[in-house]
Amino acid sequence: MGRLSTDRNRLGGGRFGGYTLAIVLLTTVVWACSRDQVPPPPAPVEEASPTPTPSMPLPGTSTPATPANPDDTATSEETPFSYVIYNAYLVDPDINPVGVAKTREKGIRLFVRGRLRNNTDRVIYRAGVFGKLVVNFDKNVKLEKHSGGLGFDPAITSSNPWRPGTWRDFSITTRAFDPIYREFDPKTITGVISLEAKDPLDYTFKDEIGRLRPMWETLFGAVVASTVQMNEDTTVEYGPNRTRTNLKENDEVELVAQQGAAYLALKDGLIAGWIPEAELRIQQYQQMYPDIPLRTFPMIATVPGKIRITALDYLYETAHDGLPAREEGYMALKVQIQSLAERQTFTVSPDDFWIDQGSGRFAEGFDNVKNVEGALPDNTRLAPGEEVTGWIFIPRRPDGWPFALVFQTRGDDPAHIMLLPAVGRRTSETDEP
Repeated sequence: MGRLSTDRNRLGGGRFGGYTLAIVLLTTVVWACSRDQVPPPPAPVEEASPTPTPSMPLPGTSTPATPANPDDTATSEETPFSYVIYNAYLVDPDINPVGVAKTREKGIRLFVRGRLRNNTDRVIYRAGVFGKLVVNFDKNVKLEKHSGGLGFDPAITSSNPWRPGTWRDFSITTRAFDPIYREFDPKTITGVISLEAKDPLDYTFKDEIGRLRPMWETLFGAVVASTVQMNEDTTVEYGPNRTRTNLKENDEVELVAQQGAAYLALKDGLIAGWIPEAELRIQQYQQMYPDIPLRTFPMIATVPGKIRITALDYLYETAHDGLPAREEGYMALKVQIQSLAERQTFTVSPDDFWIDQGSGRFAEGFDNVKNVEGALPDNTRLAPGEEVTGWIFIPRRPDGWPFALVFQTRGDDPAHIMLLPAVGRRTSETDEP
């Protein structure tokens, strides 16, 4: 390609090579009574509980660890409280703005959403469910942050008590770690869930009820593979052209990536955009993270009847002759473009390409490339069956992550190539993969 001064980086079996997720969904907790011995609770009261819609199973996987019906999570009649976790992830409003309420508190937080079942014979009128995020960076640096509020929605009160055999929804958000810790990879991450509950007589419960292992990758960019339903009607806008996709409640979408509280979704094979977690019916999150082979080049996308795009290679450019100097540099992608048209001539330009950098951030190809050796020329005209190969240069963002290469001309649907996890966020030779 000529005079490239680059830092090449290939992700291997590191951050994205495979996901191992150890989640404890069910736990047996011990009785704690304030004065008198409490007799064992009777069989739980029968209650119609909504059946969550499960994610589509991955080929070759075993039966999901989280049952579709939350009632199946009650481990025994001697378990005072049982629970099911629908979703858990790390989020930072600075880098994951989609689906996150604005806050002055900067940094990394744990979010957990689930349900708790009262298996006792007690009518609970005061209760709170609490979370704690524990992160170990090395033996000398162990950080802890706790959640605020009581967690239950709606709150458990005298006028809205938690009766035996019934389920209650909860969500937990911890306080934030300093944003500087985004620069480091932790050794271990643990989420701790605890419950405090009492009835108006003599029963009190206060104990840890479970632990889970959040994924650090969900903060920056995680590959997911799941089909879920929409919780509500919504319109998703995507890309620099603001392409709109109308989605209805109960529509199925395919989730292919996650960043914080948002998921990159496809509808009927076409990229729809980033959808907040609250608008999706996610109820088996631990099945969403596949142990997939690392994506490798070449990778292909097709616009039927128009064009076939093959991504052949990539480089991170710190400087390049003929391009304006940028502190963050460029991402260079080598592409081959072939016209599939039968009659008309097809025109492509570098700014028809852009990189999805996560949560509503997009960067278009630099089109002033007439003095750049090896670049895909602006307004390249392709006759039927003709092909051309060249490099496109896309400005990088310091907080961006290359999720997908997208090709779109106005009036057409976008064609995409998923880059994650073949291309990672790390960019220098001194960074560990």
